[in-house]
Amino acid sequence: GDSLKDMFYLNFPSDSADVTVAEAVLCFVLLPSFLVQMYPIASFLDELCLRRGTRETSKVPLSDDEDSDEGGVAWWLPLVLRWLVVLLASVLAAVIPDLACISGYSGSFAMSTIGFFLPPLCHMKIHCFRLSTLDW
Repeated sequence: GDSLKDMFYLNFPSDSADVTVAEAVLCFVLLPSFLVQMYPIASFLDELCLRRGTRETSKVPLSDDEDSDEGGVAWWLPLVLRWLVVLLASVLAAVIPDLACISGYSGSFAMSTIGFFLPPLCHMKIHCFRLSTLDW
């Protein structure tokens, strides 16, 4: 009922070994997840702010012994940009009082997008956007 807390491990005694193990496992699971989710954001910001692509998409071949700047961009600027993104995510995590509420809103938005809009768009893309009235 009303006495249940949002995180499952908060419902157990705080000095329990189970709670400590659950918190450790949660940290080990969320850290790689954060890294995987932040990689596209960092790549997008690199391209947007620093006007450079990755090694695979760059048109100018890069040598491995190139220690200077890449296209006029210092080597430390992408690092600073990524640290700022991590700092912003950390500040937002500390400021948001009820993560379950925010997760619910973002989940409902994402699930409606994935469930209602993505399948028809995939169907239209497969048929090269040439569908008859009956195919709709």
